Amino acid sequence: MGDPEKVPGESAWERGVRLERLNDLPGAAAAYLEAMDTEEEPVDPLAVLRCAETLEARNDPAAEAMFQRIAEEEDPAIRAGAWRGISRYRMDRGEIAPALEALQAIIEADDPDETPRALRNLGTVREDLGDVEGARAAYRDAIERDHPQHSQGARVNLAQIHDKEGDHAGAARLFREAIESGHPAEAPRARVLLGLMLQEQGDVPQALEWFESAIVDEDSEWTQRAAFNAGVIYLMQLGELDRAVDAFRIAERIDEAAQSLAASFFRGEAESKRGNEHEALVAYKRIVEADGAAAGPVRFAGAKEAGLILLRREDYEGARDLLALAADAEEPAERARSLLLLGACERSLGNREAAIATFQQAASTPGAPDDVRGLAVQGMSELR
Repeated sequence: MGDPEKVPGESAWERGVRLERLNDLPGAAAAYLEAMDTEEEPVDPLAVLRCAETLEARNDPAAEAMFQRIAEEEDPAIRAGAWRGISRYRMDRGEIAPALEALQAIIEADDPDETPRALRNLGTVREDLGDVEGARAAYRDAIERDHPQHSQGARVNLAQIHDKEGDHAGAARLFREAIESGHPAEAPRARVLLGLMLQEQGDVPQALEWFESAIVDEDSEWTQRAAFNAGVIYLMQLGELDRAVDAFRIAERIDEAAQSLAASFFRGEAESKRGNEHEALVAYKRIVEADGAAAGPVRFAGAKEAGLILLRREDYEGARDLLALAADAEEPAERARSLLLLGACERSLGNREAAIATFQQAASTPGAPDDVRGLAVQGMSELR
């Protein structure tokens, strides 16, 4: 550890550089933060890099110009760090060709940390562009660098290419290598992806074992995704309703709204099947109360199931609003079923004309199932 005391005449930027080069990283970080609060201009290339990274973390667009200042430095670590930042801004703007040039500049710098990350990112971009061979080569190069973080990420990405191409043995080998690495993010990701591959091949017991093995930290994305997939197996194939409910409660924490709300829908279904109508209604209402654009079609399905519960409870006012929402579903059969239920609700409320009109809508919906159409016609005839 270096001496954190100030040297006479030394700026905060200069102190940060000195301490970083003495490997006093906490002291250097504190000095850099102090420097950011002054009007001092960084001069040393390392200080410029740290300034640019701090601006980047603060979403300050001035970071890009700061990275550009040191893009031709001789020090490989500084040059690679600069091009890493430049590539990020180019990618954010959708400037794919310039971003690829920036990634190549990182690779050519041959920095032990930034180059493996750039190779993995290069593979991802090439894969998105449909250049599978280019992606494969980049991932393999990243793996060969044996970086503790980025090589494992590249290994999982390459495994996914093997899986898509039908080389399940090659994919499984790479997934298992990533799992055995114990990497905190990539090992759980590999467990879930290996489970999904096995599930698609029909090996549900092995798939479930891998999903369950990934359910460790409920705050982890891959624990949450593992719980979702395990929950579907518990509910749909094993009938283990209690375990399904527990799994879907974890899966509801997924950041992606559509999958989080799908977990709520499945939890509602599991709660209904185990006779817990109150909790089922709570789950379905979570979907209904979510942002419509984020929820997607599951919002209409959740509204229909919640409406059905209230209909059985003879809470016709509450059911009507939910079923009216469900009747906006794009899928014709679901829309027709919801309209049929809404018509029954209006009839129970004594709204004869509204009930007839709604039954007529259900019967005339293109693609309505025959049984729904028949019940809607019967409902109209009973009211006329």
